[in-house]
Amino acid sequence: MGGRLVMFGMIDGATARETGDDHSPVRAVRQLSERLVLDFGVGDECRTRAFINLVDRAAEAYGIALHYANDGPGAGTEAMSHALGAAARGFAAATLEALARDEVVALSIEQKLHLDELIVELNLKTSEILNDV
Repeated sequence: MGGRLVMFGMIDGATARETGDDHSPVRAVRQLSERLVLDFGVGDECRTRAFINLVDRAAEAYGIALHYANDGPGAGTEAMSHALGAAARGFAAATLEALARDEVVALSIEQKLHLDELIVELNLKTSEILNDV
């Protein structure tokens, strides 16, 4: 798998036109990268709900941190640090979940189970939302 990811990184700057093939590895890589990113309105209700949950969590952490921060020049940065920290593990869990389920990557059952354990360890709530539990 590691070699595959290195290969993907090497061709990421190329376009389908440059390779002369609409079904090129470049296109496959770009499609995979889009599926790995948790975003609003990606066409998957569970992923959208997970995204909204993480945004809400980050907004709450930002507001609380900003409220308690001194009004000094670093207050916004400190509050943003707390906001990103509140959501980071959830975004990592969502990315691993997408990777584990992606047919292009074709992970083994053992690899999928290992990723599932990591996903739950990273962020149980995001895992539950993504799996509609």
